[in-house]
Amino acid sequence: MDNYLLLLLGSSTDEFYAADSWPIEGTYTAAKSNGKAAGGPPLNMGCVCAANGGNVKGLDYLSDNDESSKFIISVLNKYGIDTTNIQYGTATNQKVVIINTGNKRTMFVVLPERPFYTVDDKLQELLNNAKYIYSMMHYVKSSFENIEPLLEAKKHGTKIIFDACCEFDKDWEFDILYSLADGVFINKQDYTNLKNNSEKDPKEILFEKGCEFICVTDGENGTTCYTKDNQYKAEACLTNVVDSTGAGDSFAGTFIYSLQKGYDYQKALRLASVSGSLACTGLGGQTACHSEKELYEFAEKHNYKID
Repeated sequence: MDNYLLLLLGSSTDEFYAADSWPIEGTYTAAKSNGKAAGGPPLNMGCVCAANGGNVKGLDYLSDNDESSKFIISVLNKYGIDTTNIQYGTATNQKVVIINTGNKRTMFVVLPERPFYTVDDKLQELLNNAKYIYSMMHYVKSSFENIEPLLEAKKHGTKIIFDACCEFDKDWEFDILYSLADGVFINKQDYTNLKNNSEKDPKEILFEKGCEFICVTDGENGTTCYTKDNQYKAEACLTNVVDSTGAGDSFAGTFIYSLQKGYDYQKALRLASVSGSLACTGLGGQTACHSEKELYEFAEKHNYKID
């Protein structure tokens, strides 16, 4: 097994707009373009992890006839993510339109269309040799005909970590999460949905099945990391918020980088909290793509203690 993080990407092109007023169904509002960025939670997370110095590889299926594919690859390469395993063919890429009005935000997601991966020996080896695989449950569902390749990877010691952003109103969401998760990042509202729709406390279910950690984020109220035997807390590193897009992804990227470095959960949690706050200081999900040294400098500037 190699010490690399494998991203199941689900990449998108994010287009940012500033609107005069909050858009309401059936009404008109003017919007001005604020640029674009490559996006998607695993992509944002991976860029942050790689920028810190983590070993990151990407797996995706992109259109072979779309300028957005070239743009996405250029961003991944910029941050040092290995893109040699990304596949191309007849597909439509995902696009997200993000409209900001003051401190409010609306996101319109244009979903991609693509085939399942063909799991040959090469792809299975890529899964088996990863130290971590990171994705979202719906990317797993749209990428593989079944979860057997991921279960096989777990037999080889690969740890599967999810951004568990879901309504948790479909059976397959629970099946994938509870069958595969070795680590979970989830915000407080989604965790409440998960808890309300589970037979018992989700932490109890996950830890019984071998999950190693669950990070529940709560914005400016900070984050709690649960393990089977302990609980860790970190307050938020408060700063002026320009755009919160990618804050959770930045948190996750720095947290996984910290685990790759061998840091304990408390240090990983606090360093990740700094990264999540830094992500809010600019547009797009790669605002916090900085070195660990720069994260320490940002923390010191904001009187936030990491160690």
